[in-house]
Amino acid sequence: MAEVNETLEFESDEVASSWEFLSENSIKNEITGLITRGNNLSTLLEKMVYANDYDKTSKEYDRFWMDDLGTAGWVTTFYNTNLGTFREFKNINNAPPWYSTLSPEKKKAFDASQKYFADAGLLIKIMADMRKVMMKIKLRDAFRFMRITLNLDEAGFSEDMYHKIDQDVQEVGRLINLNWDTMENSAGLSRRFYSSNSSSMSKDQLLNGYRKEKIRDYQIAVEAARLNDHFTARSDGTFTVNSAFLAEMRILDKYTAELTTLRNIEDDMKSTLEACPVINESIHLAWKEASTTHFKALLDTLEKLNRTLMDFCEGGLNVWNCYKNRDTDAPYCFVRVLPAFSKFSGKYEFYPRTSDPWHDGTEFEDIYRCAAKSLSEHCYDFVYRHGYTG
Repeated sequence: MAEVNETLEFESDEVASSWEFLSENSIKNEITGLITRGNNLSTLLEKMVYANDYDKTSKEYDRFWMDDLGTAGWVTTFYNTNLGTFREFKNINNAPPWYSTLSPEKKKAFDASQKYFADAGLLIKIMADMRKVMMKIKLRDAFRFMRITLNLDEAGFSEDMYHKIDQDVQEVGRLINLNWDTMENSAGLSRRFYSSNSSSMSKDQLLNGYRKEKIRDYQIAVEAARLNDHFTARSDGTFTVNSAFLAEMRILDKYTAELTTLRNIEDDMKSTLEACPVINESIHLAWKEASTTHFKALLDTLEKLNRTLMDFCEGGLNVWNCYKNRDTDAPYCFVRVLPAFSKFSGKYEFYPRTSDPWHDGTEFEDIYRCAAKSLSEHCYDFVYRHGYTG
């Protein structure tokens, strides 16, 4: 038993791939295993984004291009190991002079390897070209671009939400920059309260009642600006952002921040889409020339994988271009600079960063927190420092 183990440990991949150690079944098993792994990878790639299964897919992806398509893969090793023997004897009707001296078992081994050798040679360049393509694809970054897009879409980040955010920023900026005369002229509740009660209430009662009405006047102004969808007014004149909406902004900021860390995938996607049709044509030519059903099936698998790589790159490139071109469709519109910033004048605590979200990400959570604080401070000024102050 010890001798067997020593022999197995001594055998290199090249020796194991030599025709002397092979049978038709062992060759078929190797090809079948490669077909299974290739088809499995195609399926994983097709479902990766929707199934959110990058880890498993990338593991099989790396294994396939590193091992199966590489120079140490079985097809290339089998071909290179037996090249010296079959270079002159590719045709199964052509055998070397020493063939007649072989034992029946060795003749079967020779015949089996000779049968598949020429077909293996058809795949060497195809597999090398596919390997180069797979090496260049930024799988994780392309996956994240598409997955983030899907997540944002499924979470309901729509064009309407983008326009509402822009409207909120615009209206908060407009409101906190109104002059006080305009604000006072629109304060109907407090003005009527003062007029009706100035002669019948004590100074403290009048001032307290007047301020309560001014808070209500300010809240009416906020409602008129359609800001009450995302801001909650408290009875003391302060404002908070609705917690559920703020959580949505936090999610949006998280995803847009990640977009800024992903690498440019455009060139690699384009080069892949240029290379794959050439590979596809080579596969078709090789299929016509191949003589064994197993290698034809392997070529079918490589063609399927090649198409899957093309589909993946087309999807990734489309998403990339939509972000880069700042498409108006969601969720790509969220990496556009808000139109409200083009004529924005900050005041109080409201000085949001107006840089390009495509490069810096969004800060909508911070924008809304600062907006609520600004409304609160502006309301305080309106209530306690303008109009009737006692």
